[in-house]
Amino acid sequence: MGILLNLRLTHQDFAETMGTSRVTITRLINQCEREGKIVRKGNLLKICLNLL
Repeated sequence: MGILLNLRLTHQDFAETMGTSRVTITRLINQCEREGKIVRKGNLLKICLNLL
């Protein structure tokens, strides 16, 4: 189960919104992908939710 985001946001957009650097966002997204918390589908991100 998850949420599919259909937003055209760059890593820089995320960084500016969160008050951090693009590099930090890239590292966090990559870490979340490795952990299976985020799945990329083309330009879309699926955020996986653990509802248990």
